[in-house]
Amino acid sequence: MNKLFDLEAKKHGDSLFHYAAYRMDFDADRIILDCHWHSEVEFLMITDGGGIFHLGDDFYEVRRGQALIIHSGCLHSGRTLPGRNCSFEASVFSPDLIRSAGKDLIQQKQIDPVLKGLKYMNPLITGENPEEEVLLRKIKELYSGFTEKEEHRELQVKIRLLQIFLCLNRVLRRRLPVQELPESGSSRENAVKEVLGYIQSNYQRRISLKELAGVSGFSSGHFTRVFTETVHMTPVEYLNFFRIGRSVELMKNRNLSLASIAEECGFSSVNYYIRSFRRIKGATPAAFRKSEQPGDLT
Repeated sequence: MNKLFDLEAKKHGDSLFHYAAYRMDFDADRIILDCHWHSEVEFLMITDGGGIFHLGDDFYEVRRGQALIIHSGCLHSGRTLPGRNCSFEASVFSPDLIRSAGKDLIQQKQIDPVLKGLKYMNPLITGENPEEEVLLRKIKELYSGFTEKEEHRELQVKIRLLQIFLCLNRVLRRRLPVQELPESGSSRENAVKEVLGYIQSNYQRRISLKELAGVSGFSSGHFTRVFTETVHMTPVEYLNFFRIGRSVELMKNRNLSLASIAEECGFSSVNYYIRSFRRIKGATPAAFRKSEQPGDLT
């Protein structure tokens, strides 16, 4: 059964310790991550199988033992390789976790240049050279040390993040020419991010294609092409995908009927909700709810 996972809605630690680690396992031919972004940096390492990930305007095939480094604000999504399962471990953190209280020399020379460089280097780490082998090992240690709840694990996370940034300084020197880097992302990516944010704030009411195109600043035809190429769903497909994900959360409230959930999530009718749910999740809402919550016959 397909899993919906909106990373943007997931809480990544808190203001006192802005770090989170999690593992996800997916069967073959599934969406791994729906199209989203977040302000944190993410290290994503494949532990079994493989996936195809879309970061910005580019695609990356990532296999077991390899990792992706997803920079802050990067629009990204992913699905399993055809016929292959996929498991991954992810560490997500705010850059503020390793920044100094004041702008010192370390931040100026080793932290900020890496954060900027991550936006422009190839994010796929394969271990093809000694620097990348060390980097992969440090990313693995960051995740395992935290999830295994070692002593002083918060301090260990900060130490390992600084070690990773030291490795990244070396990798960046190999991958990027010495030059002034541009500041902004592509207009296509920024437009899609605006639309995704708009959908996630307004999904409970009727939203037209013309309205979404207006948010993007493109014509309806151009917007549909850009959105579909970036998100790998049409605007309507993504809207329903997002609504279904929200409906799954509402199902946890056993007092809510399916009709109430459909209305709350912006579906025009219960029948349309049921058809959309079956297409995305492979089961009716009632059957899915019963399988997730034994004894709930709503």
